[in-house]
Amino acid sequence: MELDEFVDGDLKTNPVFVCQTENREEEGFEVLRLLHNYLSSLYSLNETIRVLINQHTERSVEIHQRQFANSGEHSTLPYYSRRLTFLRGLRTDFQHGGFSCLAFNRKGSLGDFGGYHVVFDRDSFINDSGLRSPEGYLKYTNESNRRYPLCYVGSFQQETVQEFYNDIEDWFGTA
Repeated sequence: MELDEFVDGDLKTNPVFVCQTENREEEGFEVLRLLHNYLSSLYSLNETIRVLINQHTERSVEIHQRQFANSGEHSTLPYYSRRLTFLRGLRTDFQHGGFSCLAFNRKGSLGDFGGYHVVFDRDSFINDSGLRSPEGYLKYTNESNRRYPLCYVGSFQQETVQEFYNDIEDWFGTA
């Protein structure tokens, strides 16, 4: 919600980061900080769910090869896991590569204010992130999916996470 409020437009379809041109670097860092916080929270949510499933069932769920899936089922990942893979890559890049894969592209200005899209740079992600096998994080997306990571996050949160959370809540209610 905090990230959504920081941009102009719908986070899911066309978020534009607007700030005073002279403050773009400082305020841009704030957008990246909020994105990092979201991805870290998402990571913690998944780890918590994994631990609870492992504690309360006979099935084992592990994080393996950047996936969130049942042991032995890595070749047929659920939709949630496929979508999560790219976000895990972003989070890992943020932790270890210092946001190497994101840039701010100016989309316009009005007086002292500029509007920017946060754009994913695949080449920087592959070459500068320091990740082992960075291509694996891109496996389930295409250039269009990745181009605007804030849109990806908005869509993921509003649709994919909510459905996954509801399914987990239902499952725990009947387990």
